Amino acid sequence: MSLHEFLETQKPKIIEKETDKNKIPLMIKKDQSLILFKKIKGYNYQIVSGVCGSRDKMASWLGTNREKLSFKIADATRNPKDYNIIDDAPCYEVKGKDLDEIPLMKFCERDGGEYISSGVVVSRDPDSKRLNVSFHRMMKLGKNRMVIRLCDRDTFKFCQKYPKDMPISIFIGHDPSVLIPGAVSAGDIDEFKIMSSLRPLEVTKCKTNDLLVPAHSEIIIEGRITKEMVDEGPFVDISGTYDVVRKQPVLEIDGIWHKKNPIYHALLPGGNEHRLLMGMPREPTIYNEVSKMCPVRAVNISTGGCSWLHCFISIKKQKTDDGMKALEAAFRGHKSLKHCVVVDDDIDVFNPEEVEWAICTRFQADKQTMTKKEEGSSIDPSTVGQETLPGTDRRLTCKVGIDATIPFGMKRDKFEKAFIVGEKK
Repeated sequence: MSLHEFLETQKPKIIEKETDKNKIPLMIKKDQSLILFKKIKGYNYQIVSGVCGSRDKMASWLGTNREKLSFKIADATRNPKDYNIIDDAPCYEVKGKDLDEIPLMKFCERDGGEYISSGVVVSRDPDSKRLNVSFHRMMKLGKNRMVIRLCDRDTFKFCQKYPKDMPISIFIGHDPSVLIPGAVSAGDIDEFKIMSSLRPLEVTKCKTNDLLVPAHSEIIIEGRITKEMVDEGPFVDISGTYDVVRKQPVLEIDGIWHKKNPIYHALLPGGNEHRLLMGMPREPTIYNEVSKMCPVRAVNISTGGCSWLHCFISIKKQKTDDGMKALEAAFRGHKSLKHCVVVDDDIDVFNPEEVEWAICTRFQADKQTMTKKEEGSSIDPSTVGQETLPGTDRRLTCKVGIDATIPFGMKRDKFEKAFIVGEKK
């Protein structure tokens, strides 16, 4: 299980010509497919983009299809498997010097500096000793210093427990079976075990701390999150707008290692890959909640909703209030969700025209709408100026749920889609 194996099977578009790293962001923006840049001017690295840029490619790699991809991940979270710890791992083949050797880049005009956008951080709770694996962006400050963005989640909470520096390890460059669980919110489950449930995983012990990293990663960075705070950003979030500049902790680097002929993963902020990788792993948490209410056909956190704020869900309706119950469950399953549409199981939630058609023909706003005022997402610029939760700077937002299912008890033939002779399989 490795990025190299993934590239061999998925056949990326290959750029053989030597490429200036500063031209790559625009090239990725124009073509967000799976691309491998073989020669980078001034660096001994290759660069790949689009590893998780296609739902179909990710699903194929995991032996499923796009409709069942969320279910596959949800099943892995419910059935974690042990991983193997090995010595002499490929990720430690070559000892690097410093960050200047890695082709970090500024992606957007106002970026605060050169960024690692695809770094997956491994940390450990000092109390429970549980490992946590999660994505964090990091802005370069010097050859061995970065500033790391920590949301108020596990890594941040672990960090608060350390009186001084907290050791972490960062891995860059892997296949979707490792990257997707790195973006999943799994509670107290070790994300490495979710990865191993999707495909057997080998990990190895780190060189400077007691953490573990995937043995077939392209790059390993080990270091410590310090108590020093500096400005982080600006940087573009999945909304395609700039996130605010905040004081965030400094990361001091203790060592860098990589494979021979390493591949650096350049993840375009606000691009398809960023949105899919960040948003799609929330689909299993939504599915897990909604499936408690009624059978679920598919869940899609839509790209038009920044792969974070909008969700379409198809259900097999069995009771009058299943649609509304499904909406309530969806908002529980993903706290940042802003708008949600529930449709019947004859609607393809990956086709926005079909979802819109269901709203048009099966929905009455005065009877099938749910609104609630709750904490919103920090990536939503429309919450600026809204009231905040008492005693906090967290802004409230108006959330809307649309039950676009056929009213229970009514004759379905009035609502069913018409098919041309021979069209329906």
